[in-house]
Amino acid sequence: MNTKEKGDAFENFVFNYFSSLIQSGYLGFHPNQTRIYKQHKYYSKDRESDITFDIAIEVFLCGQDEPYIILLIECKNYSKNIPVDDIEEFSTKVSQVGKHNTKAICVTTNGFQQGALKIGKLVYGEF
Repeated sequence: MNTKEKGDAFENFVFNYFSSLIQSGYLGFHPNQTRIYKQHKYYSKDRESDITFDIAIEVFLCGQDEPYIILLIECKNYSKNIPVDDIEEFSTKVSQVGKHNTKAICVTTNGFQQGALKIGKLVYGEF
């Protein structure tokens, strides 16, 4: 399996996992008010173009057209720990498209380098 196939397979796994969490109500969002996407695009004013995220979950209030919460998920299927650069890049992308209602999640098959953990805690809080 090449690198792209390996990454796509992991994204599919994470998508299916979060889909099942949504359907079971485990995330605390009503399934009928939640949409999940793979390779979803959000506009960046800084780039003046779209940024594609591996997985996006949008949660809506009844009767609203715009989500009140957006979860952006980055999937990393690495054989080594995730380096700090990857977390910083993801954080930058989220901040370019994110509003006050956007949250970021990084899912990995392995772990995180020490620097990545420190940056993650600074940017996203304890995890």
